Formats: sequence, structure tokens, C-alpha cells
Amino acid sequence: MEELPWWESARDVDEIAGPELSSEARTFDGLALAEERGELTFDGFLTRFFKTSTQNLKELSSRSRGSQLVDGRIELVTPGLSRYGLRARDFATLLDQHGATITRWLNEGLRRERDEPTFRQRLDDLDRAVSDHQHNATMRNVAP
Repeated sequence: MEELPWWESARDVDEIAGPELSSEARTFDGLALAEERGELTFDGFLTRFFKTSTQNLKELSSRSRGSQLVDGRIELVTPGLSRYGLRARDFATLLDQHGATITRWLNEGLRRERDEPTFRQRLDDLDRAVSDHQHNATMRNVAP
């Protein structure tokens, strides 16, 4: 497989700069870099999410399809999957939903994160609260 023309592998560790050395560096989707996030277990993520969110598990796992509940489900799965690398099947089991539904919510959340600044800010605020303000980076690929 050919490497992309603008991508070249680093030859030594000094070529890999951290965010503190490049304050203007951005992720591929234009967001600022931050330090690497600590890992959370699925249960740890849920505990922190429900402490900081206005959502509750009983409502989110109900069969109701109200727009507020759908938004809450999207806000739960989007950072859990895209920023913390948790498994979709765990969310599907928790919410008693099919995996395709979880994927649909994730895709909608990623679209909103890209297109709607207020939604992106809500996710970032939630992410900071969940990550306990210590490690609030997103798990995105970064440009060299």
C-alpha cells in the first residue's frame, strides 16, 4: 500500500511534537489538540456521564422516541464511542437496542459535532466533566 503523498513516517521520536510545542496545531477536523486522555472502563464512563448529565438511564433505555430522549442517547453514545473508544455492543446491551441503532446515533452525533457548534460545545463540556478535567483530549488522528 502506498503512503499518501503528504504523510511521511517519523524517523525518530523528536519529530513527533506534543500539543504544548505547537499551540496552533489542529486535528484533521479542525479542533485544537489536547493532552492524551486517560482510559475509562465502560462502567466508569457511565458513572461519570450520569453524574454530569441531565439524562438518566431509565429514560434513555425506555422505548420512548421523544426528541429529547433521542438527543440524550446520541449524547451518550457519541463521546463514549468516538472519544473513549468504548464498544458499541455494550451500549446496545445497556439500552436494549440493536447495534445498527447505536451506529445510527453515533453517525448522527458525529454529523452534529461537525456541523453544529452548540452541539460540539455540549459534547466538549460533557467530555471535560466525564474526564474529570484532567485528560480532556479527543481520540482523533492528528496531522503531523
